[in-house]
Amino acid sequence: MNKPRCTQEVGGRIFLSVVWVALFILSHASLGVVQAQGGASDQKSTLLPVARYLMDVGNKQYNQGYFIEAEKTLLQAQGYEQYLSEAEREKLNKTLQGAHNSAIQRKAALQDKRMAEQLSAQGKRGEAQAYVSRVKNSQYLTDKERKEVAKLVHRDQKAKEQPKVGPITEDVTEDKD
Repeated sequence: MNKPRCTQEVGGRIFLSVVWVALFILSHASLGVVQAQGGASDQKSTLLPVARYLMDVGNKQYNQGYFIEAEKTLLQAQGYEQYLSEAEREKLNKTLQGAHNSAIQRKAALQDKRMAEQLSAQGKRGEAQAYVSRVKNSQYLTDKERKEVAKLVHRDQKAKEQPKVGPITEDVTEDKD
C-alpha cells in the first residue's frame, strides 16, 4: 500500500524513523550553536567601537573642562565595559573617578558663583567677596565663568570707591535787603 518511506511499523505502531529525527535535531542544534557563537563575535565587534568612542568623547570632554558631561558620557561607556580589555577598563574607571570628583567640585564652584552674584546684587559686597575669593581662580569654572566673576569683583570695587551721596545739609540763609 501507500506508506511513507520514513515510517515503519514496529509493534503495531507507526513511528518516524529514529535516524531522520536524530539528523533533524542534530542539524538544527549545531546550526544554533554556530549562530550563537557568530552572534557573540558580531556583538563584540559592533559594541567594542561604541565603547571606545564613548571613552574617547568622555576623555575629550574631561580634558576640555566639561566635567559633568564627561561623567555622563563615561557612565554610558561603563555599560559596555565587558567588551573592553582589562587595560581599557582600568583607564575608563580611573577617568570616570576623576570626572566624578571634578563634577562635584564644579557643582560647588557654580553654587559659590551664584551665591556671589546674588549677594552682590543685594548689595552685600562683604559676603559676596568671600564666595568670589573661593571661585575666582577655580579650574572647575570655564574661562567665560571666570571672566564673569572678575567683572563681579571689578563692579564691587568700583561701587566701593564711589562715595555715598547723602542728603544735602547746607545752611542756606536768605538775604533780607
